Amino acid sequence: MSMTNDKRPDRPHLLLSMRYPSRKEAKDLFDAFQTAQGAFPRIPFGIEVNINYNPLSNLPVILENADRLIAMTTAAGLPYSLHLPSLHNLDDEQIARLSAWLSGKDPLYCVIHAGDYAFDGQPPLSSGDYLRIIDDCRRKLVRLSQSKNLYVETLPWVRLEKKKAVPTGRIFPITCVGVFHQDLSALTQDLGCPVLIDVEHLYQSLWGLKQFPGQTTACLHPADDVERACLERYGTFVRDGRMILAASADHCFRRQLALIATDRYHFTGSYRTLAGGRNAAHREITDNRYARTILRHILAQRPSSITTEACMDEQPRYSPDVQIRSLRNLAAIVEEYLFT
Repeated sequence: MSMTNDKRPDRPHLLLSMRYPSRKEAKDLFDAFQTAQGAFPRIPFGIEVNINYNPLSNLPVILENADRLIAMTTAAGLPYSLHLPSLHNLDDEQIARLSAWLSGKDPLYCVIHAGDYAFDGQPPLSSGDYLRIIDDCRRKLVRLSQSKNLYVETLPWVRLEKKKAVPTGRIFPITCVGVFHQDLSALTQDLGCPVLIDVEHLYQSLWGLKQFPGQTTACLHPADDVERACLERYGTFVRDGRMILAASADHCFRRQLALIATDRYHFTGSYRTLAGGRNAAHREITDNRYARTILRHILAQRPSSITTEACMDEQPRYSPDVQIRSLRNLAAIVEEYLFT
């Protein structure tokens, strides 16, 4: 499902993610985006129109606002991508409305969180649940077949929470996206979509695996045919809401990027929150060693696009100023890599 490197562009599109409903907010952010774009004339830019709201309370209004952003982008002669609502937020009626809306669109690509969560208070998942939810995601994605160039985006394997100042392994059993190479590769075949890597989610998953190494088949083994089938297909089985990963997998970050070998990425600068044992939070991209190292690995894949997510300031809250600074820092690092 992935492109070979020799077919990829020499210069990736740098996309700014936008989902501001207010006309003034959208215009102000877009004007700032165009100013940042003008400082890097050798790099192609674009907009990610993000309609992934949770909860998804009023889809018609969200789509109307998205149309406004799309019109603004195309009027400026720029390409756009579409970040669709997560599958677990969409019922069949919403899927039908979204599919009809997509039929008239021409984005670079669409991306969706094709997964499901087991939130606190819900029954723990088993491997049988895992496989059934994959089937349901496949059914929903078939109904979104009008989406142009649809990608599934990674979500983090583990949610890290602090309890009495000690990180604990509270699981997000992400059941229909996958987090590492083996399950992602299988899901691209099952769901008929290539993968878009959210670098922060992958990095967080790898960090969590190092913190909780007992959650692998080195310590726990499949107990029945369903768990064995799940492990063979996806490199993991699920028991009591815990994802038990194959111990033999190579979970080096650089190796995972090379194995997955996709062409589209989301990148933000959240290494501090990860190192502190908290959730990733889409922090500002700064010109530091972390950003340069990770981007060097990404750029070695000759990506088609890199998106900056909605970035937070230290409050935390989403901040247009932080988004633009992140975009400028991303562009500066990419420009240096490409042209010096």
